[in-house]
This record gives sequence, C-alpha cells and structure tokens, in this order.
Amino acid sequence: MEPSVLTFQDLEEATHDFSNYYVLGEGKHGKTYKANLGTGEAIAVKLLGIDDPVLDDEGLQNEFHKLRRLRHRNLVGCLNYCYETRLVPEKQHQKTFRALCFDLVPNGNLTRYISCMN
Repeated sequence: MEPSVLTFQDLEEATHDFSNYYVLGEGKHGKTYKANLGTGEAIAVKLLGIDDPVLDDEGLQNEFHKLRRLRHRNLVGCLNYCYETRLVPEKQHQKTFRALCFDLVPNGNLTRYISCMN
C-alpha cells in the first residue's frame, strides 16, 4: 500500500466506530484495532492519545516518515497515518484525533510468541 493520509471517517468505518470487538491490544499510548478497509485489505490502527501536546501535526508526520524507513523482518511496516481535528458537538469543543496504520500480522502478538518459546 502506498503511504497516504486516511481520514478519521475512513478509520471509523473500517473499525465500526472503534468497536471493542475490533481491539487487538492496548498500550500506554492507546488502543490498536483491526480495520477492514474498503479495498478489502485488513490493517492495524493504533489510535493515539487524544490532544497530546507533544505530538502535533508536524511531530506525527516526522514519526510516520521515520517508521516508514525502518526495514527489518521482525518489524511491522507503517503504512499510513491520520491527523484530524473535528468539533465534538456534545462537548462544544474540538478534539484532535491521531492514528498510525500498520500492516496486520496474522500470527498473533509478540507476547504470545515469546511465551510459546519458553
């Protein structure tokens, strides 16, 4: 997949509004979801913490481009990103949504792999 900016609406549709059913895992910086794109491709979407002042638009783009350059057989490829600010009507203020999109690895997670080796 060529790198591109996905809209937050694209990601909402691909994860059924970030349904808990599609959660693959959760870490310090947010949850990761399985997303089924309209092209039929399945990817992993890491929804980053909302309104993190450290990771602005430029910071996210820089991080994305660094991740895109990484190449190793044990690393998952970074495909796309989303950075979008929208009005939240019920709260009458804007929120910034950030997400990084990765290849979906079909063989589970690293924790499961390591525990099987022991």
